Amino acid sequence: MPSTTAQTIINAALTNLGLLEQGGTPSVSDSNDALAKLNMMLGQWRIQELLIWSVGFSSYSLVANQKSYSIGPAGADFNTARPDWIERASVTLAGPNPANPVERTVRVTYSPEEFQLVPDKDAAGAIPDFLYCDRASPISLLYPWPVPRCVTATKLVLYTWAQIADFATLATSADLPDGYAEAIANGLATRLVPSFGSVIPPQIADYCAKLALGAEQSIARLNAKARQVRSEFVPLQA
Repeated sequence: MPSTTAQTIINAALTNLGLLEQGGTPSVSDSNDALAKLNMMLGQWRIQELLIWSVGFSSYSLVANQKSYSIGPAGADFNTARPDWIERASVTLAGPNPANPVERTVRVTYSPEEFQLVPDKDAAGAIPDFLYCDRASPISLLYPWPVPRCVTATKLVLYTWAQIADFATLATSADLPDGYAEAIANGLATRLVPSFGSVIPPQIADYCAKLALGAEQSIARLNAKARQVRSEFVPLQA
């Protein structure tokens, strides 16, 4: 679908609540308050598995014998949005044909207890047995173990949940999957109700809440199907 700006979503939410005429312009203060609530809501959406529509992947170059890597905003080894959840991971190594690297699965763990039990955290190897993520914020640390020797060019591939980034400004736009713009606008409307108190009739507030719930459930049902397909996947035997 076409790009949607934060202001468009906010206007839709305010219109649904009967606070804005079709084509009207909300006040700057109302828009800014709604933008803050919109971004807080998106923060919640990013950590709800059934609201995540896809798992994407990115690769990062590893350095010989480096024990840990930071991932997150500027200043991290891997300068990218901090992943809320790493679904899978692997490393790519040079294969028989240098033009076609070989990808090997690496188990992901979030358990500090498991990582603590590793007796020699400096042990090195060609391929890590697992990747430990400490989930720190805003920058997380990743520990591949054994520590990759990287005799040849080695990359870490992370399969992470897709994210709807915060809207930096009212004019910021985002490309959203089908159904998400309406669901976000309806969800925002329910979060704006307390800001306007008795101005909003109870029946309107209830109606918006039902729309929001129905839209989220539609998204969740579709994403649950994708989740089921991934859970049923059986890798081919070598």
